[in-house]
This record gives sequence, structure tokens and C-alpha cells, in this order.
Amino acid sequence: MKIPTTTESLRHLPGENYIGLESIYGAEARKWRYTLNYYDKSLRKIKELDKLTFRNPVSAKTVEATPHLLFCEVSGSRIYSAFPKPGYEFLVFNLKGEFLNKITIRAKKSTDLKEYKKITDRDISGLSRFGINIIYPKYALPFYSYFTDENGYLFVMTFKAGKAEGQYMYDVISQEGKLLKKISLGPFFSNGSIPDKVLKRHLYVVREKESGKKKLLSSGFIKILKLKFQRSGF
Repeated sequence: MKIPTTTESLRHLPGENYIGLESIYGAEARKWRYTLNYYDKSLRKIKELDKLTFRNPVSAKTVEATPHLLFCEVSGSRIYSAFPKPGYEFLVFNLKGEFLNKITIRAKKSTDLKEYKKITDRDISGLSRFGINIIYPKYALPFYSYFTDENGYLFVMTFKAGKAEGQYMYDVISQEGKLLKKISLGPFFSNGSIPDKVLKRHLYVVREKESGKKKLLSSGFIKILKLKFQRSGF
């Protein structure tokens, strides 16, 4: 049986090249894999930037309660790649796909899994219908997902409850890897997707109407986030 592969989330970079996520999965695959690839203008794979692998949950009948996704963001002249399993770290590349550095934040271990289970249960609890046992870690992973502004600042959603109902605490990290502030935002989006963006001092969020259509809303983010981003124009 041929193991299926798909390429998704293609993003056109300034110039002619692309980045995209390639997934490899299927009952016959010993491990499932997501890779962040760098492509030329003809969508020919040039190189692999980052990779996430995990045991095939179908054959193993177990799956770790973690976001099994590789998150990529393009911000200004930088490409960011991260997934929670290795810890609180982000790989940084330039727009040519050349590795620049790794941002690593020291995070405290937490055994409080209340919010962690609330989020992961929403994302992967459906797997239990297929006889797959969900295994929770001893410690909550340091973050769930993240988004960026246009100047390379990271807004990273943690598993800590925020100050208002439905909100979660976000860590704001500079390009240099400095933890600048913790803020409460929300609600979060499931399956690792947080389509919020910060553009020109405002937070833009996507909300879906009952009709299924989506609309873009501005939340006046600069009134919430009082940071001094002199070099980026804030």
C-alpha cells in the first residue's frame, strides 16, 4: 500500500520561492511526519527546514495528548517554525531558507493539567472512538501555538488560564528571544490554528458567523498591549 503524502499551507515568499508543510501518514507508515519544506518557483523541493515525527496512532493504538502540528509563521524577513514537544523553542530562518538562530525560552514545569486537558480534549478526544488511547504527559507542555506581528514579535499561547472567561495567557517574545510581557487574550482556536494577527498596532481576529462566512475584526490591540517597540515602530 502506498503511503499518502500531501503538501499544504503553501506560502509565497517575497520573490519567487515558497514554503509549505508536507505530511506523511497512513496505516502502513511506522511513524507519521510533518516537514516544513522550502520550494522554488516551480514548487520543486529545495530543502527541509524543520520536521515533526510521532508514532502512528492507528497501529500503536495510543497517541500523546499534544498538538501534533508543526506551526510556521512568516514575519517580515523571517520564517519561524516550532512545535511544543521539544520545549519552548523556535527555529528562525531568513527568506532564503537559511538558518539564523534558535529562540529558546526557559519555562517552568507545571503539573496542573486542568486547562491543558480542556484544550487537548477538544482537539483529539475524537480519536478515542477509533480505539486509540490518549496518554497525557506528566507535565503540561509550555505552549499551544503562536502568531506573529509584521515585525517579528511572537505572541505565544500558553496553557495557563487568562484573566477573563475563555482567555489564555500569551507570552510576548522579541526577535532577540527576550520575554517582554505576559498578556491575557482569547478565546483560543482549536487544532493549533490561531488566525489572529497584529498589524500596525492593532490585533485583528477572525470570527465565523452563523452563516459560515468569516469576518475580520479589529480589537484595538495597542490599548491592551503597552510595549515599547521602538525599533519596530510601535
